Amino acid sequence: MSELERRFKQRLVGAVVLVMLAVIFLPMLFDRNAPRRPVVVDAPAMPAVPAEKVAEAPAVSTPEPQAGEPPIDPALAHLDGDGLPVTWALRIASLSQGEAGALQDRLRRQGLDAYMRADGDQFVVNVGPFVERAAAEKQLDALARQGHNPVMIRYQPEAH
Repeated sequence: MSELERRFKQRLVGAVVLVMLAVIFLPMLFDRNAPRRPVVVDAPAMPAVPAEKVAEAPAVSTPEPQAGEPPIDPALAHLDGDGLPVTWALRIASLSQGEAGALQDRLRRQGLDAYMRADGDQFVVNVGPFVERAAAEKQLDALARQGHNPVMIRYQPEAH
């Protein structure tokens, strides 16, 4: 028997085996009328949960304004158009990314809330935010004494 005949015979036997498997198993896969076997799970009953008494919270009363204290006017709460408080930040410098990162680290080591944001190919280093303008002005003076040239700006949260 030549090599060609032997290879042909192997391929023929392989094809016959595949056809026989298909004839046997494909009807099993696509038979929709086969009876379904119900699955029964023998699980123990759920244990009873002991009833707990829930303590009621004491009533909380809101304090009335003291005599001599003017009531807080919502218009004086310093909210912007989005209902967020008006806050301030100090712009320290606009530098390359490496220099801005180093300045941010130095300011953070001093205990300041320094952050940087990309502005084109430059990175702006800011300190803040400050809720009270007086606190921002006080920090501005302190940074100016250290040799920085800070500028007070309105704090804008990053858009996500």
